[in-house]
Amino acid sequence: MAQRKGQTGNPNGRPSGSKNKVSIAIKDKIEQVLTNPSIDLMAEYEKITKPELRLKFYIELCKLVLPRPKDPEEEEEDSRRHDELMDRIFGRK
Repeated sequence: MAQRKGQTGNPNGRPSGSKNKVSIAIKDKIEQVLTNPSIDLMAEYEKITKPELRLKFYIELCKLVLPRPKDPEEEEEDSRRHDELMDRIFGRK
């Protein structure tokens, strides 16, 4: 039987809206590295032994550096605003 969205069938599962413990631990580690310049980022990365935690650490660092992708509606709105601005600046119509 299909489950409704947001339900896993596990009544003892993580409550809705609660933070994922792995995410909290990884974000704390990243904050320590970024706020303390004497900490070597690669050395901290090498200390992480579990592959899934290493991947999460890497992904979270990428989120700090790489821009998030825009959805098509945002992209279209940005393009429209850009065209409108160029029309105003260069008197195009």
